[in-house]
Amino acid sequence: RSDLIRLVNRESPDWIHFRLPLHFDALTLMKLKSTGAILTCYYNDDPFSSKRVFGLHHLFIKSIPVYDAHFVFRKKNISEFLRNGAKYVEHCPPFYDQKTHNFGVIEDRQYRFDAVFIGHWENDSRMSYIELLVSAGYKVKVAGSIWDKAVKLSILKSIAPFTPVFGKEYSRIYRNAWAGLCFFSKINNDTWTRRPLEIIASGGLLVCERTDEAETFFRDRKEA
Repeated sequence: RSDLIRLVNRESPDWIHFRLPLHFDALTLMKLKSTGAILTCYYNDDPFSSKRVFGLHHLFIKSIPVYDAHFVFRKKNISEFLRNGAKYVEHCPPFYDQKTHNFGVIEDRQYRFDAVFIGHWENDSRMSYIELLVSAGYKVKVAGSIWDKAVKLSILKSIAPFTPVFGKEYSRIYRNAWAGLCFFSKINNDTWTRRPLEIIASGGLLVCERTDEAETFFRDRKEA
């Protein structure tokens, strides 16, 4: 916090934009605003979810009124932000950058899997579905956080490690899989996310949960 205040005092920006500012309190933000800067925020988690991690969003929720504008990941959060004192809220759904994901990589045998999921573990149905695939003999790749702890008593131990991947490796793995899996976060009440766009932009085959929002983006079995 102190480092950011010093940086702003030195650089005198007109606009300060935050992404998921979990650790900044209202007092810090007010000091930043006192320089004359506009403060905006993009929050891709659901801070009001009934399943949220206890205490994780506490500082942010208390500081919502200080920001000049909020950009939220899901439409349902608009009214919740306004009820908690937000001055202005705009829905900013996930997007992708074509150049980042579609970089023309040809097939790579070391990444040829039947099914791939790149993302964090969550206590929902994702683990059960992947266990069924592995039990049926499919070659499956899972990469992401928390999986190492979650699979200690599971057949999924056989497909370790679960080291997170990013950038070109992320795109290359999804591009070369027969099925690019996407599970939506129940903690965040997601019905859509950035991953489906990234899978298709990478040249992969999207297999995701069916939601009304997902079906507004792609036609089933034709585009996804």
